[in-house]
Amino acid sequence: MASTRILIVMGVSGSGKSTVAALLAGRLGWALVEGDDLHPAANIEKMAHGIPLDDATGYPGWLPSASASTNGVKRARAGSLPVPP
Repeated sequence: MASTRILIVMGVSGSGKSTVAALLAGRLGWALVEGDDLHPAANIEKMAHGIPLDDATGYPGWLPSASASTNGVKRARAGSLPVPP
């Protein structure tokens, strides 16, 4: 059985996660899923206005989306994260 490689870049706000992830994806030839895009629209709107998310607003919508994204990769046995629709 082939292994699936998934790389998750994590860190605090403003630390350069998106920049590092984009550079890695480009260098490795992998697709990139931007974690902020996995949030529900209401949370993306809050973040766009500088309103921080707390556990009650951040995780219920984001965590299932992130899980679905990584599980999709496992099912497809891809070497990178799928680009969400």
